[in-house]
Amino acid sequence: MRTGLSVPRRVTLPSTPLIAGWHLRQALGASKAKLHLWRRDQLFPPFHRDGNNFYTCTDSVARWLEDRGTEVARL
Repeated sequence: MRTGLSVPRRVTLPSTPLIAGWHLRQALGASKAKLHLWRRDQLFPPFHRDGNNFYTCTDSVARWLEDRGTEVARL
């Protein structure tokens, strides 16, 4: 883990294969800008666009968070 990276200690993610951008930001307490920086600098999983909606693979997000010491619960 790089210094300066601030990830939550615990996160609850859905059990669905994809998580919507708004839901991801809410779950992580992160802004669009913070997610952009994580993608650019910390290899955060990429998003996929469908029209005006953005989705990220939930399993990839969970792995990324767990690799950085976050406890991930799935609902």
